[in-house]
Amino acid sequence: MPKGILTTNNCISLTYMSGKGNYGGFYAFVSMTIMLFLAGLLAFVSLFAYELGIFIKEQIVVSIELHPEVDSTQVKKVYDYFKSQEYVKEVALIDKEKAFELLKEAMPDIDPQLLGYNPLFDVIEVRLKADYVSPERVEALVGEWKARFPFIRKVIYNSQLIGKIENYIKRGMLILGAFTLSLVLSTIIIINSTLRLAIYTRRFVIKNMQMVGASWWFIVRPLLGKAFLLAVFSFLFSIILIGLIMYKLVEVFPELMVFVQNRERELIIIAGGLFAIGVVVSVLTTFISVLRYLRMRVEDLY
Repeated sequence: MPKGILTTNNCISLTYMSGKGNYGGFYAFVSMTIMLFLAGLLAFVSLFAYELGIFIKEQIVVSIELHPEVDSTQVKKVYDYFKSQEYVKEVALIDKEKAFELLKEAMPDIDPQLLGYNPLFDVIEVRLKADYVSPERVEALVGEWKARFPFIRKVIYNSQLIGKIENYIKRGMLILGAFTLSLVLSTIIIINSTLRLAIYTRRFVIKNMQMVGASWWFIVRPLLGKAFLLAVFSFLFSIILIGLIMYKLVEVFPELMVFVQNRERELIIIAGGLFAIGVVVSVLTTFISVLRYLRMRVEDLY
């Protein structure tokens, strides 16, 4: 038979390869969906953990006591200064009169007339942004504050607690990062192995098409399309599963919503990463595997 002429049987094989074949099969779809789902879920958990670490850091309060002789104008000046600083998450002023009222509510037995004066101080409570909550940075800021405002009496914060929280968060993120990276690598390996096996089962059909004159691109193109669709549907199913789980978690624990609010960019990056992994690995594996069998001799296929 002259090269380039297709018999009826070869036309049937070509039709099967180019449009009606069940590329990769159900197991390839399930394997890819599960691996993308697990990798995505762990990535979302890592994002939750990261946001939780930021939330914990920003709950630490640094209390700044001012000398009792400081007048209200100076107190307002200090308060306005902290309010304008970019490293401050939240600032609150508790003047000594208000503090004394709170003390009387907490300890009703105290007789103000017996004391004869207010023993408390004006206090400014500062919550720093998470990036500035470390023993070294807080210490540097305290030195800067005292140099700027000599009437600061004392700055109260727990340096050991800040150090422990920072270490715990770093270790936790390192462990989660290692797990996420391992799972991503496992996802790539499993998708690669699954699709290589799917191509292996069709190696004779691929070689038959080549022998009757089909060009390499004509053989590869439909398989690449099916690989792309397989990756897209696996990605969509995995994202839907992750979305359902996250929705149920937020429904049961509404306070978790604070950890994903205003994090659209990170969520898009995670979703985009999953999509890229699925598509790139799927298409690239299919392309390399098909070319491998196209280059092999017929006797090497057995």
